[in-house]
Amino acid sequence: TPQSVQQDYGSLYSSTRPHRALPWDPSERLFTYGSKVGSTLYGLEYLTVTWDEAQGIRNAGAKHLAALRLFEQSCLRIIMTATPIQTSIKDISAMGRTIDIPYFMTEQAHRDSVADATAIRRAKLEREEQDPNDDTVSEVQAEICARLRNKFEGRVIRRTSNSLNSDGKPLIQLPELHIVRGGLKLTDRELQILDVVTIPDLHDASLANSRNITSNNFYLEHRMGVSFARETTNASIPLFTSISDWEEKKSTKIDCLVRMVQHILLRDDMPPVEFVDGVPVFGPAPSTTAFTRDIKVLVYQEFPAFMGLVFALHGIPVLSISGKTGYDQRATVVNKFENDPDSRVLIFSKVGSTGLNLTRASVIIFLVSTDIQATGVLSAEIETGSTLVRSGRSSMPWAPAPSRAETPCLGVSPARDGYSGPHSVCSRCWKEGPAR
Repeated sequence: TPQSVQQDYGSLYSSTRPHRALPWDPSERLFTYGSKVGSTLYGLEYLTVTWDEAQGIRNAGAKHLAALRLFEQSCLRIIMTATPIQTSIKDISAMGRTIDIPYFMTEQAHRDSVADATAIRRAKLEREEQDPNDDTVSEVQAEICARLRNKFEGRVIRRTSNSLNSDGKPLIQLPELHIVRGGLKLTDRELQILDVVTIPDLHDASLANSRNITSNNFYLEHRMGVSFARETTNASIPLFTSISDWEEKKSTKIDCLVRMVQHILLRDDMPPVEFVDGVPVFGPAPSTTAFTRDIKVLVYQEFPAFMGLVFALHGIPVLSISGKTGYDQRATVVNKFENDPDSRVLIFSKVGSTGLNLTRASVIIFLVSTDIQATGVLSAEIETGSTLVRSGRSSMPWAPAPSRAETPCLGVSPARDGYSGPHSVCSRCWKEGPAR
């Protein structure tokens, strides 16, 4: 494991750095190196070293150094990741070192990285002094990325849905993905509450956007309000004990979600939900008497705390995982979702879903709980939806993404060629476009 590699490295090398060492040069050996190395991973020679989840070793430090040192013990190194790891220019260089591209190990590479960082800072300052809407920062980043990308020629194998095997046949068989994008009209009560909550934050968010700051914390109160509108930010969510209690103060988005799930679970051949003028339209069930109920549903929601209670009011059993769910408990929940025919709905959050493989589901619903998302926030989740429910599925998957009507929301658009974000172009969520 990565922890074992780092532990062995720490037992052989000190934290002392040689004078004028490059950031990726190994630390000095401990005086006990000779007596200990034989009992560690570094005491062996390897034909191959394969490192999965390589995004975990991209940052300079002990993990990165430990991995680089271990790679030196192998004839062939294979570095794998399914995570968009290029979130900054330095990440490209880190991956270049892991796959042993000579340039990225040199002092020239270090000087270039310092110069690149300076150029990006200068572009940000120039944008603030001139036109805040001028995307000079992205242009500088794209130029740097294009230069670094040329260093990787022939070194990267990228698997896509169109990849072919050695026989020229598709590497993976995926059914067609259907995406339904819809906007909802909130009630007057919800809109009034949201306006009061949101207005004080508009200036701060606008200033941050002008400085190209990306964060998942902007409009926090507003995002929570879209899920469930509260008259004050510190007010607790009511405890709903009956349908009548819920109808009195219900959330439009949560209510739509529950109705969508009810519709999907009724039978496997139900038509996809449509959205017309901010209102969901549920088509009638087919007239055939023979049908199955095997489809399972994933629901992504940033604030899933009370949703299970609402589903329970409507007689729908659900499973849920979040950042507070322990590893063992999460494994139990996932196992039940995959194998229990009566457990057909799983609610998960961004934190709670890390590292999961949930290919048992055929439908994933992204409950987008915001009007405006900072650049790149939902791109990873939406990309997850394009593959999460497709691998190994024989049924036709679809991925509804309800959001508030007539407001900008992050769609799925590839960024400018070479830009450091995986997907970072905002578009309206109901705009037609290819799924990545």
